[in-house]
Amino acid sequence: MWLRCRSRSRMADANLHAVEDAGGVPYIPFKKDAVAVRKDGTADPLWTKMYHLFTMQEAEFNRHYHKRSNVETVFHMLKAKFGDRVRAKTPVAQVNEVLMKALCHNLVVLVHTMYALDVVPAFDPQGGHLLRPAA
Repeated sequence: MWLRCRSRSRMADANLHAVEDAGGVPYIPFKKDAVAVRKDGTADPLWTKMYHLFTMQEAEFNRHYHKRSNVETVFHMLKAKFGDRVRAKTPVAQVNEVLMKALCHNLVVLVHTMYALDVVPAFDPQGGHLLRPAA
């Protein structure tokens, strides 16, 4: 099962059901004026279920929804660091280029974290493996 998080502007019954039909859980935040029951008295069961989850279990809902902001942050960092264009021509080369940008980004984050947390890696001279410090 997968999760789908969208912005508030795209909230609609169709989106909720499209995510559920694909086997996901639609963590889409509701607008401030949203209600569980429509003005005509009808209610979509999925809409009502997600609305109640959003209003009554806000921490649980937000735990899932805010994974989206982490993804958006990584995309922003990648674009800021390497630009928003993929220069390769063939589809295989394009995938490889994007994967290489992701690898380089992860290395930069790793090195930054090592310096920020004052972590000194220790490698096994025989096999090149990272040694774990004894607990």
